[in-house]
Amino acid sequence: MNFLSDKGAEKQTIMIPINSAGMFNTAGFINGAQVNFLIDTGASQVAMNETTARRIGLQYKLKGQRGIVTTASGRSSAWFLTLDKINVKGLELRLVEGVVVKGTGPSEVLLGMSFLKQLKMQNDGNLMRLTKKY
Repeated sequence: MNFLSDKGAEKQTIMIPINSAGMFNTAGFINGAQVNFLIDTGASQVAMNETTARRIGLQYKLKGQRGIVTTASGRSSAWFLTLDKINVKGLELRLVEGVVVKGTGPSEVLLGMSFLKQLKMQNDGNLMRLTKKY
């Protein structure tokens, strides 16, 4: 159930089906560049690896704050930064906190809680419904 105003405004509710591995993933955009997102409520921020960050043109080493993150694989160097905009199936949020993790993981961009906490999430088993809060 996607809602669009007559003027073509952004969608306020989106639905993401579960994949064969039991995960919710979808294509989307960070600052206009296409990425593959994996919905991850266990990730505190939108997280990506360095290769993805370079491919989409993030100047994370210049604009980011250096730090350390703890992942499922252990501790790793990272850069914390604010992403100008994230768009998933027409639902767009601006100024979302993100992190670029040194190395090759995570393989997909983790759509973490810095994005998800701004939405109402409803898991209907095989379908994740995300609704923009007003």
